[in-house]
Amino acid sequence: MAFFFVVLFVAGITDTLQHKVPNKLIASGLIASLLFAIIEHGTDGIIPLFLGLGTGFIIFFSLYLLGGVGAGDAKLMTIIGAMTSWRFVLWATYFTSIAGVFVALFYIGISKSWRESLSGAFSLKRKERIAEIANNDSRRTVPYAVAICLGSAWAFFEYFSYYGVSPLISQ
Repeated sequence: MAFFFVVLFVAGITDTLQHKVPNKLIASGLIASLLFAIIEHGTDGIIPLFLGLGTGFIIFFSLYLLGGVGAGDAKLMTIIGAMTSWRFVLWATYFTSIAGVFVALFYIGISKSWRESLSGAFSLKRKERIAEIANNDSRRTVPYAVAICLGSAWAFFEYFSYYGVSPLISQ
């Protein structure tokens, strides 16, 4: 359980400071998830791992293709799915969307060029959004990994209180 929250914390901090989610974090999360699943459940743990991984990938890769999130955000939710389950990814996506509104409003509020931030938030022009992200134009991007981390942590506690069990595969 601690590893799950460490991954969330590191991803949120690095995305806030560098506007990137490190691939080393993603790789270590995938390897640790695979090891935890095999150690705890043997080969039976691999199917739930890939169901969660696939669910996170499909939802957030779709958002990436639309220009709504960066590739690191999509990879982060994929790893969260690998650590948990497909059901938890749905919970986390729901709570992440709520947290995302507040994170975006916060960044728009502290931004000196709030009109540019607001226009970037509602831009549906995929090529322009990718160029902004690639150029690291932090005036018009929001570190969405922060929302993913907050939403996933929130979903973790809601999931636990609803089902009475940890959503982690290794539990």
